Amino acid sequence: MIEQVIEGSFLIAHPRSETNYFSETLIYVLENNSDGSFGFIINRSAGTSLGEVLSQTPDAIADETLLIGGPVQNDCLRFLSVCKNNQLKRPPKLISDLATAAAHGQEDDCAVLPLLGYAGWAEGQLEHEISEDVWLIATIDWMTLLSAPETERYGLGSSQLGFDPKLIGLTPDYLQ
Repeated sequence: MIEQVIEGSFLIAHPRSETNYFSETLIYVLENNSDGSFGFIINRSAGTSLGEVLSQTPDAIADETLLIGGPVQNDCLRFLSVCKNNQLKRPPKLISDLATAAAHGQEDDCAVLPLLGYAGWAEGQLEHEISEDVWLIATIDWMTLLSAPETERYGLGSSQLGFDPKLIGLTPDYLQ
């Protein structure tokens, strides 16, 4: 079932879907359950570092690029702590306070992504969008992904599919 593979996966905006807010985005889905789904765009920079926005930012995370996580609550700052070491198998963790984020930022095996807003879907909405070819689902190694600049993450994510998504068309309405 598609619902079982969404949480903890990445959504890659289908290159042939309609141009909108989510065009050429790569989204990490943190939760997918009976209440709906939510995640964060991880390839859209706000064009500044966290330290430039918050003058009291601890040094451990001051240079992190501030990301536009999505259109929902885009005035709210959150942090995603990501384990870069594949052997540890720790899932990304959502953090809401600066002090905890800074503590995670001091760990050698962690990366902290500061995010403004999030992407959210009502119950069944994301599954419906996937069935209409709005999103492609991929599993991507965090270490590989975080080694690339934000501007290259969509292409890197797309390359993990094993095929060029530009070569596939959208499913015709009569087949949906």
